[in-house]
Amino acid sequence: MKKFILLLILVVYGFGDSCYTVQLMTKYKTNKNKIQLSHTNFPKGCLVMEIGNFYTVRCECRDTKEEIKQKFPFYKKRYHGAVITKSARYRFQKQPKKIIKKKVIVVPKTNEKLIPHKKIILKKPKKEAVKNVETIQVLPPKIIRKPLLIKRTTHKEDKHKKKLKKEKKKYKEKKTKKHKKEKYKFKYVKKRDMHNFYDRYIARLRHKEGIGKYDFRYQFGAKIKYDVMFGDEAGQSYLHHQFRGVQIYHKGSFFGKKLFYKMGYEFSNITVNHIKDLYLGYKGKIKKTKTKYRIKFGNFKVPFSLSQSDMFMEGALNNTFIDGRNFGGELLLSQQIARGYLNLFTSYYQGSINDRIHHNQLDKGTISARVTYAKAFTKHHIISFGSGYAKEKFLDGTLKYKQGSESKFMYEQYVSTKIKYVSSVQKNNFEFLYIFSKYCMQAAYTQVAVKNNLDIYKYDGYYIEGSYFYLGQGRGYDVKKSTLEQIQPNRDGAIEFALRYSAINLNSSGKKHIKDESGGSQQDIAFGVNWYYNKEIEWMFNYILAFPKATKDYDGMLQVYQTRLIFAF
Repeated sequence: MKKFILLLILVVYGFGDSCYTVQLMTKYKTNKNKIQLSHTNFPKGCLVMEIGNFYTVRCECRDTKEEIKQKFPFYKKRYHGAVITKSARYRFQKQPKKIIKKKVIVVPKTNEKLIPHKKIILKKPKKEAVKNVETIQVLPPKIIRKPLLIKRTTHKEDKHKKKLKKEKKKYKEKKTKKHKKEKYKFKYVKKRDMHNFYDRYIARLRHKEGIGKYDFRYQFGAKIKYDVMFGDEAGQSYLHHQFRGVQIYHKGSFFGKKLFYKMGYEFSNITVNHIKDLYLGYKGKIKKTKTKYRIKFGNFKVPFSLSQSDMFMEGALNNTFIDGRNFGGELLLSQQIARGYLNLFTSYYQGSINDRIHHNQLDKGTISARVTYAKAFTKHHIISFGSGYAKEKFLDGTLKYKQGSESKFMYEQYVSTKIKYVSSVQKNNFEFLYIFSKYCMQAAYTQVAVKNNLDIYKYDGYYIEGSYFYLGQGRGYDVKKSTLEQIQPNRDGAIEFALRYSAINLNSSGKKHIKDESGGSQQDIAFGVNWYYNKEIEWMFNYILAFPKATKDYDGMLQVYQTRLIFAF
């Protein structure tokens, strides 16, 4: 029975009194939509209909689909959501409103006054007077409503409105913070520990919020290192300890960190006291290409490879090929590509500022470049790879390469070479870094080609190292600058275990085989433990196994135990 009723409904709907129409739009049944549709001018033959919970606008009522298809393009141009549908024909038939109604009242023909509770007696009941009394239904006056004017704002106006909203929110937040501070300020006196006084003292050395109209921000800091080393080489063991050095620095910025500078000086017991950093820089953005740039001028660290001294006390064996801080200029271009950053470092330098102070002989100059691509999937899931190139020209000078088994306290540096009458040096470097959660791995390969008046000699070195944080979040990496970030320990601190393998080869016979330069080769295995008590205090321990081979002085195994205590603020 149910199936029969459904079939009957389908037949009536499909073959009943219906027609083909063009449906322009549909909207929910609300007062706002009703007013909006009533004040819009639709083409002739279009009606606004109430169908269920929707208002629909339908035009034309044709018997065949071919007739409506001919007029469909006219509506489609104006209304992109127009669709051909079927509709009941009675919806398009106008039903006029009945405003005037007629009532028939029978009035008897008599001159007698009507008495209450008295029957009316008709003298001539056959003759009746019929009067047509027209009762006019009074309709309420129409309320003329003005059409709604919908303003269309541009993209710039929307941005400006969003900025104003953000500024208002910031202003309200600042007001509430000030109000809270004033409310709970110096209500009671409480004894404070030494740690609180230390934090207050450190806070005076830095100002992260801008001061004045130039938005001046500054920071003072220092780093103190104390090293202890126990070595065992060639059957002899010795203990050595001293202050490695004290570094003092000051840095600041203006105009929202666009204009910046840094000054640093190091007091060292191993080398001569020297200026470490002394440069001025500016950074900005190219609007058309959205490329960020940074310019430096002064004494700074040369952009050639990834820094590697944070995981262990000293750098790997190939660190002897890499230049430190020199005086010159640097340009960094950074472009965002597919959630990653492509960074290009270019620089030109000629000696260091300390060479100029001590009147040392300067070379002709060095051109260097470094290209990296780093992609951050999450904060602690990063991959980066790149390469570096440098070419240095000499004034027929001598060049020395030597390495002390990854320890500055080693009395003998078994791997070393010396080349005279050098005209130029060409360096190539390849680097790789991968960080996943608490794990970190990095590697690099460096090749050097030294040219003198006789031949071209090639040397190389490489390392691979990794670490795991037993306690703490892990290492961070700045994708925009291609540098490792400082460790941020939790309240409980951070503990890191590290392992490294490195090698260097200073033996070369040259291309022409005129003279062999044999400086020896060496391989090192290092194990490290780092404990970051907090941001200021750090303790490091390294155990190194060194295997120098084919050297003039020693061919065997060395063991080095060294530890370092760092206090930095």
